[in-house]
Amino acid sequence: MATMPSAVSGAGTGAGLSLLVAPAGATGETIPFRQAYSDSGGLISGTLYCASVPLPSGTVVSNLTFVIGNTAEAGGTHGAYLLLDNTRTVRAVSADQVGATTWSPANVPLTLPMAAPFTTTYTGRYYVCVYVTATTPPSFAGANTILAGVSGLAGILVGTSNVGLTTPPTVGTVVNALTAFNGDFYAYAS
Repeated sequence: MATMPSAVSGAGTGAGLSLLVAPAGATGETIPFRQAYSDSGGLISGTLYCASVPLPSGTVVSNLTFVIGNTAEAGGTHGAYLLLDNTRTVRAVSADQVGATTWSPANVPLTLPMAAPFTTTYTGRYYVCVYVTATTPPSFAGANTILAGVSGLAGILVGTSNVGLTTPPTVGTVVNALTAFNGDFYAYAS
């Protein structure tokens, strides 16, 4: 009987088997990319959207990637990606994206580097987050219409937080409690 490679066990991979078919360099993903079969639909300008991502202790997070959905950004003024820990404390953040079309064109991945890489300090749930302040915020690839009985479970896995953002929260900031969001975003850390 053949033995599986150590990466299959999940040791050092964050999401185990799904990372074997994830984009190169991914160290954790919110959902397996093959399950990102729908569009998040319209988002609210300036609202922080967060999705959980399992990461092992000692993982260096230098970049976050979200896949833009069917709607590209138009008239943008600000936006950023953030990494939060399980207490909703910002651990890493990208530079403020001030371009009017940073999240454009539609249906492509967009990777943003963190201003300073963060090394995870425990094995468990972290959150990757995005906000875009724009006349037309982008949509993102993911899994839409999660049943209410799942999306509202204790320990919200996907949700919204702060609203009215025009600049990214800084490292060390604790963002507001998450409100369950009926959908999921495909994103990954690298």
